[in-house]
Amino acid sequence: MARSERTLIRLAWSTWAASLALLATGVGMLLVARYRYPGVPAYGYWRESTIIPGVYGTLGLVIASRRPRHPVGWLLIGLGLAGSLQLVAGQYAILAGSAGLPGRLHAMWTANQFQITWVGLVLLLLLLFPTGRLPSPRWRLVAWSVVAGTGLALVTRALDPKILSDTPGYRNPFALPALEPVLGLLEVLGGALVFVGLFGALASLVVRLRRSRGRERQQLKWFVYVALLGIAAIYLLDPLLALLTGQPPGSGLRRVLALLNPWVLAPLALPIAVTVAIVRHRLYDIDRVLNRTLVWGLLTVLLGSVYAAGVFVLGRLLDPANGQSELAVAASTLAVAALFQPARRRVQTAVDRRFNRARYDAARTVEAFSVRLRDEVDLDMLSAELLTVVDQTVQPTQASLWLRPTSVKSPT
Repeated sequence: MARSERTLIRLAWSTWAASLALLATGVGMLLVARYRYPGVPAYGYWRESTIIPGVYGTLGLVIASRRPRHPVGWLLIGLGLAGSLQLVAGQYAILAGSAGLPGRLHAMWTANQFQITWVGLVLLLLLLFPTGRLPSPRWRLVAWSVVAGTGLALVTRALDPKILSDTPGYRNPFALPALEPVLGLLEVLGGALVFVGLFGALASLVVRLRRSRGRERQQLKWFVYVALLGIAAIYLLDPLLALLTGQPPGSGLRRVLALLNPWVLAPLALPIAVTVAIVRHRLYDIDRVLNRTLVWGLLTVLLGSVYAAGVFVLGRLLDPANGQSELAVAASTLAVAALFQPARRRVQTAVDRRFNRARYDAARTVEAFSVRLRDEVDLDMLSAELLTVVDQTVQPTQASLWLRPTSVKSPT
């Protein structure tokens, strides 16, 4: 390993350690504010700023330790550091407001700036994943749009008098009211550039996926798979959890549901997918993961619908007044148990036929060969058919069949 790479690795470890120290400082201030000043609210993004930066920074360190010149690892480390600084600044502002410490407005201003920085780094991460380079030189315009839009957003929000004014007693300490008309135009321009960068980053993933082959395609599959799971969790799981949070504030269920917040879990899943893709750990298992997800997801929806319909229909038939019956629940449970294996086989076959055609064709070929095998008596024909089946299912570069000759006893 070259000396420059060892220097980069040491820098990655030092940055990660600083990020963890900042996280510990922010959590410490959160605990002090909670127990020293009861009733004082925590920093609004304390949960996200506590969990997400630690995960991003640690996974970035994993990538930087193995591939120190890969920019994605450094972007993850930067995201971890920016999130840690945001937590420290935001929580200090809350603590300073309660304890009468100086610098409350400056801390809120700093937290706001790091929040914007975090968004810009995420967009750059999407543009450079998984190779660490842009899809082509033409995409430099999108990268510069992200950088310029983020820079304009930082400048305008740093000097805008309206920032922090939504909270009573809060005023931007660096506001320049004389420049407010100009800042308004720059803010619109910066927002437009950031949106161009956002749509460009998403489009770059689509372009990469369509052009990719081999290892890069598997890397992108991992990322897209986790991103779709995160979107599904936000739009499907989040409303369900909102219905279940009608629990007492101190109940254990309420705390568990708070930890299952999709707005926290979904951002955590993306750096995990990025790290798996770049370090290539179990990279080619994504096809199996996709297959199992589709099968068990469809099976859950199918059997859940059968169970709900059975409970509703049988409940109405057996108890028209209340629509509830223990017999209906028991019968629906038995029906679901009986349908599980046949439904799983049919769903597996349907998924393989649509999304894994090679496996489906191989299974059909082996099944047809096993039927012919019962009636075939010609050894030469059987050998030829066996080699054909192996070639169609396994697709080796070369296949041959060796049969041990039967021993012939000499006449006595």
